[in-house]
Amino acid sequence: AGFRGNVPDIEVAARETISLTTKLTEILAAHSAENARVAADPPAGAVPPAEREGEAQGRPDQGGVFADPET
Repeated sequence: AGFRGNVPDIEVAARETISLTTKLTEILAAHSAENARVAADPPAGAVPPAEREGEAQGRPDQGGVFADPET
């Protein structure tokens, strides 16, 4: 899973993913006792898989992107 392609293509895919996640969170909140803020919060201690992989492969740069340890 993930995005591949040129930067503009990845940006479009990321915006679409965020938009869909927001819509799904709103639907979930509307049909449950949770509000959108609580429904959108990840479980405590949850770390996105990409961050775990990045930490294993290199170090984070200042922008939050994991840099290649060879560079």
